[in-house]
Amino acid sequence: MSSCQSKCHRLGPLTRNPFVNYLRWFRKKHCNWKVTRFVIEGAKCWCKMSRGEKLKYFAEACKSRRRRRRS
Repeated sequence: MSSCQSKCHRLGPLTRNPFVNYLRWFRKKHCNWKVTRFVIEGAKCWCKMSRGEKLKYFAEACKSRRRRRRS
C-alpha cells in the first residue's frame, strides 16, 4: 500500500453539496497535497468545469439522504 492510499482512506460521507462531493474526489486524486492547496486548486478546477461535467456531483448530492436535526 502506498503512503498516499494510507493517508486518504477516510473521505467522509456524501453530502447534499455538489462542490463538497467534488472535493472528496479531488482529494482522493491529490492526497499528498496540503489541505489549503487542494481546496484552492479544487475550486479552480470546479469553476472551469462545464455544467455537464458537474452533473455527476449534482446527482450524487440529490441522492444523498437528508440528515434529521435533533430537537
